[in-house]
Amino acid sequence: MDELEKQKARLEIKCAHLEDQIEELRTTNTNGMAQEEKNIVQQRIEKLTEELDTNRANILSLADAIKRKRLDLGSQPDANADLNARREALEEELEFLKQVHEQEMLELQQLALQDIKGGSREFWTNEMGNAMREIQAAHEDKVQALNDELQMVGNVKVTV
Repeated sequence: MDELEKQKARLEIKCAHLEDQIEELRTTNTNGMAQEEKNIVQQRIEKLTEELDTNRANILSLADAIKRKRLDLGSQPDANADLNARREALEEELEFLKQVHEQEMLELQQLALQDIKGGSREFWTNEMGNAMREIQAAHEDKVQALNDELQMVGNVKVTV
């Protein structure tokens, strides 16, 4: 935008200079000049006037461009504010989701720990039950062996 303003200022200075030249040529005393010299002065005035008109049109287009740039720059802070608000909302949402995720992870860890504890309790309960059945079976086998031996001893005594 600064470059546009510089170009506009240069053209305005050039226009002022052209206006001065045109005015100087118009005020030139052409009474003592030949017709050919008068025509040259008139052509020079016309050429300078055309250049002046072109520069004025360029100044207007630069002024419009500057105005559009200012409007764009004026709306840019609004767009930046909207983007900042959106960014902040997304950051807050991300933080919230992060906290929810962390909470869910803690709950899952606690459940897993309970399952391990509960699973090992169940494992050891089963192991104890198996061990008690083995002991009971061994005891019953021993009792049966003793009963069988007593019966043999009793049968031997009855037969003798």
